Amino acid sequence: MFLRVRSQDIVKEARLGNRRSPDIDSRPRPHLVRLADAGAEVVTPYFTKPYDNLTLDVGRRKHSVRPHCTVSGATWTESAPGTLALEARIDVQGIAAEDLVVRAHRDGRTVELDAFQTVTMGAGGRVGLRVDLARALAAGTLHRGDWRLSVALRVPGAGEVPVACDRALPAARIRRRGLSAYARPLDGENCLTLRVGIVHPVAGVRRRLRRVLRRRRA
Repeated sequence: MFLRVRSQDIVKEARLGNRRSPDIDSRPRPHLVRLADAGAEVVTPYFTKPYDNLTLDVGRRKHSVRPHCTVSGATWTESAPGTLALEARIDVQGIAAEDLVVRAHRDGRTVELDAFQTVTMGAGGRVGLRVDLARALAAGTLHRGDWRLSVALRVPGAGEVPVACDRALPAARIRRRGLSAYARPLDGENCLTLRVGIVHPVAGVRRRLRRVLRRRRA
C-alpha cells in the first residue's frame, strides 16, 4: 500500500504502515471479501519484514486460511438421534453461515452435506455445526463405508479443515428407512472418520438376546 501526494506538479509516493498506533493488531487476519459476481475472495492485510510496511495478500499467495481454523468437539445430539454436532473456531473476518460446508470423503469421492447441516455463528469466531447423518443416509448421499469428515470455506482453493479425532465419541445408532444403521469412529485416524454400516435385523436380535442372557447370569 502506497500513499501518493501531488502538489505543484510534484508527486511524492511513500509506503504505508511502518508508523502506526501501538493499539493496532499487526497479526495477519484474513478477511472474506464479497465480489460483484456473487463470488468471494480471501484478503489478508499484513506487515512486511523487515520494513514493516502494510501489504494486502489477495488470494492466499502468502497466507493460508487453514491456520486460522480448527474443528473439534464432536458429539452426538440427544434431541436429534443420528445428528453430529461439531464445534469450530473460524478466525476469518466477514464469514457467514452459508460460507461453510461439511464434507465427507471416501475412496477419492467427496460429497457435500450442506443439505443436511445447520450452522450457528457465535462471538469470537466460534461456530457450531450440526449434521443430520440420518437424513443423509435416507437420501442416499451417504452409504456404507468409512467417511472422513472436514469443514471447508466456500472459496476456490481455500482448502479444508479436518475434524479433529475425538476418541471419547461413542458409536451411534441411526434409523434409516425402517432399518437400523450405525456410525462408529475409527481408532488410529488423524481426523474424525466414521464407519457407517447397516445393522441387520437378525444380528440385532442376537445381540439383544446376548445382553439379556448376560444380565440374567449376573
